[in-house]
Amino acid sequence: MGLIDKNSIFAAMLQNGPFRVMAEPPLIHPFSHQTKQWVKGLQGDQLKKTRYRAVRNQIFDFLDVNSFDEILSILYTPSLKNNRANRARHLLGNMFGLPEGFIEKYLHDYARTADDVVNSLRAKVLAPYSSHIETTNEIETMHDPVDLLLVLFDEKYHQKARFEAKRKLVLMGLAGSIDQRERETGIEQQFAEFLEFLNQHVWSPSLKIGDLELSYLFSQHNPDDFSCSRVCVLSAAEAHDTQTIAGEKLTLI
Repeated sequence: MGLIDKNSIFAAMLQNGPFRVMAEPPLIHPFSHQTKQWVKGLQGDQLKKTRYRAVRNQIFDFLDVNSFDEILSILYTPSLKNNRANRARHLLGNMFGLPEGFIEKYLHDYARTADDVVNSLRAKVLAPYSSHIETTNEIETMHDPVDLLLVLFDEKYHQKARFEAKRKLVLMGLAGSIDQRERETGIEQQFAEFLEFLNQHVWSPSLKIGDLELSYLFSQHNPDDFSCSRVCVLSAAEAHDTQTIAGEKLTLI
């Protein structure tokens, strides 16, 4: 199964798939030609229909509604939105095993992590497409999952901004799952214990923690297949005075 094919767990993010973010929010014109074509595209594909029902039920459970029409009421009624946001925080706290009283802090951290991922891609791997990937200010300042989810149904937001809200929700979910896994397995504590083992039994006792002592491997190799026939460790000064010839190599370690 590929990362971005129709059977991927990220299929809902595909902009050429049935869950793509369209030019208009899904509730604006339920009987439009565009919506009818979308429904027609689900026919005959049981996997798509099952996935749609799963996503729809997740949205309904998260917002505590029974139909898409009720989402519009939440969208334009601040008291309902606050009520759903408080309820959603408790649901997410249970889902990710977050301690009571710190749920909002964790959600804020997940949102910041999601933004950092996008910003890192913009600055490095996808720098030539930075302007297309850049997150809208309104979306970047949001950290409440309910606010982000409601953006998908809000006609005030452009298609690009609604996709960014969806992208941020997915990244927040991944950040939450990774954080939960790390807390459950105690990875941070295990890594600290591993470092302690290295400091006590592997690294040179003459070095202070954090001190850096450059060393080199001086190796000699068989001219036929370059297999190593001899190797020794040299200090930086010794390596500086060593002149290699054919079949010899200095490697920084």
